[in-house]
Formats: sequence, structure tokens, C-alpha cells
Amino acid sequence: MCWNTNSAYSSYVVKDTYSPNGFNVGNTNIAHLTGLPASTTITAQVAGVTSSGQQGTWSNIVTMTTQGGGTAVPAAPSAYDCSANNSGNPETEVVLCWDLDGVSVSYVVQDQDGYNANVGLRNNAHLSGLTPGTTIWAKVAGVNSAGQQGPWSNVVYMTTAQQQQLATPSVYQCGTVTSTEVDICWGAVSGAYQYEVNNTLGADFYTAGTIAHFTGASPGETFSARVRAVDIQGNYSNWSTYITLQTLSSLYG
Repeated sequence: MCWNTNSAYSSYVVKDTYSPNGFNVGNTNIAHLTGLPASTTITAQVAGVTSSGQQGTWSNIVTMTTQGGGTAVPAAPSAYDCSANNSGNPETEVVLCWDLDGVSVSYVVQDQDGYNANVGLRNNAHLSGLTPGTTIWAKVAGVNSAGQQGPWSNVVYMTTAQQQQLATPSVYQCGTVTSTEVDICWGAVSGAYQYEVNNTLGADFYTAGTIAHFTGASPGETFSARVRAVDIQGNYSNWSTYITLQTLSSLYG
């Protein structure tokens, strides 16, 4: 796509069907929109940007179509593991990537667990629901506009990250002790969603904070408590050591 330059602008932004947010092409009067399938129609617009970063209005919409030839059988894609920069949860998800070939209109991805699906015209597939520390293989093949599938890519082996063990909370008595209440506190544990409090005074309970109030004790009563962290997936840390607690006797409480 081409346009006439304007001295008021120091660079230009182009947006198209596949890049609706736009991308800066610098101080030029042409944008090469590549990696498209054969016989594909897209639209594009351009806008100027001043040296102070102010963007002008978008141009007229230009409609363009790549040449035919989409019935050629796609070549085997070159696939690779791109989990490091693209996985939302590396403990349970891996990501397979490949380069678009300009012939395929969609891609089929297959893995060892029976996943076999057409993922459309994209260059990646997120394989999720895995367990931490698991290795799986996956491969991809292109499909042209006539529905012909090309050969499979190389097989890519990918491994999810090992589950990160939550640290054990460090528990201590805090607050003011009365004849009916004793409190415990602990430092926040990285990755924790909530905490389970186990005690000999009553039933276990959960809290999102880092303090627990025990208000059901009798004057002078002694009991024990401990805490463990829980993450959003339901994984637990080790229990802290028991801490012994005692309310004041009625004489002082």
C-alpha cells in the first residue's frame, strides 16, 4: 500500500485486517503487508504522526487482494516451542508456534494426548490443562483453500514448568491478649491465594489475610494453632510449626 507523504509528519502508522491496532512504519510512503494466504482480500489505512507523537486522521480504506494460487499444497511448517514468552501459566500450558506460509488458509495441530483440531489462520496453539513437569509432543500442518492438508511439521517436544512449592508461613503471636481472645500473625507468602488455619480450639478455617483471631477461648485456656498457604490452583505449602497460645485468666483479663 502506498500514499503521498506530508512534511508535517515524521512517521506513519498503518492498520489492516490482521493488525487493527496499527503499527508504525517510519518515515516512508509504502507498507508491505506480507505473510497473507493466496486469494485473500484485506483492507488497510494509513495515518501520519507528528514529531510530538500526535496522530492525524486515518486515510481512506484501501481494499487489496493477493494473487491466486491457494490450491498449491502447503509445505511442512517449521514448528518450535515458544512457551517461554507466550504461556499464561507455564506450569500447566505450553505453546507451539510456526511461521505462516502464505498458502495455507488454516492450520491443524495434533499432540500426543489426542488433540487434533483446526486452529484457523494463526501461527500458534496453546496446549493447556497439563500437569507441572510434563513433557508432550505436538506438530502442525497447513491446509489450503481447497481443503488439502500439507505434510506435518517437525515434532516439537515441550515441557511444562515444575510446580513452585509455596513457602511455609512463619507464625507468631500478635495483638493484645485478653481473657477471651488471642491472635496470631504471619508474613505473606508469595503465590498464596489464601491460608488454612488449623487449631485445637475449634474447626479449621481459611482466611485471605495474614492474621487469625481466636475469640472462642475461655479465660486461661491453652491451645495450639498452625497455618499453611494455598495457591489459586489448590496447592498447599507445608504446615508451619504449632504455636502454643493462652488467654489471660479472668483475674487479669
